[in-house]
Amino acid sequence: MRLINTDGSNEGILSVDEAFEKACQLGNDLVVVNKDADIPVCKIIDFEKYEYEQEKRSKRQHKRQIKTKEYSFNPVTEYHDINTMIKKCLKNLEKGHRILFIIRFTKRYANLRKVGMEKMLHIEQELKDVAVVEKKKEVPSYISFLFVNKPKS
Repeated sequence: MRLINTDGSNEGILSVDEAFEKACQLGNDLVVVNKDADIPVCKIIDFEKYEYEQEKRSKRQHKRQIKTKEYSFNPVTEYHDINTMIKKCLKNLEKGHRILFIIRFTKRYANLRKVGMEKMLHIEQELKDVAVVEKKKEVPSYISFLFVNKPKS
């Protein structure tokens, strides 16, 4: 098998026992990098350190992901409660999250569609300076959506 040292230099072609012995002398692990090649390639690395770096990298990527924050209400929700939602929404927009407002017209409030749409319009007007409406969808059944995001610079 072809052996690659910790610093990336090629050690040459060695037997499995010799490669393992060399890894033990250095106090590291022997990891198979490519077993499908004509001559299998192995690398001497500190596997715990490698796993730690991979975990850190995945956490960093996870932090960069845009999350969707969801705020739901019904047509009888008062305006001061909606304004509180908008304040929380502004904080999440600063963090870079997408916002989803959902208004639910349950059976009890099904005849209050006009009131609910006025509240959605109120949200749009409050956020028009800081955010852009990505999608507004009025589903004929019991739900309406409003997606909001930061404007792209």
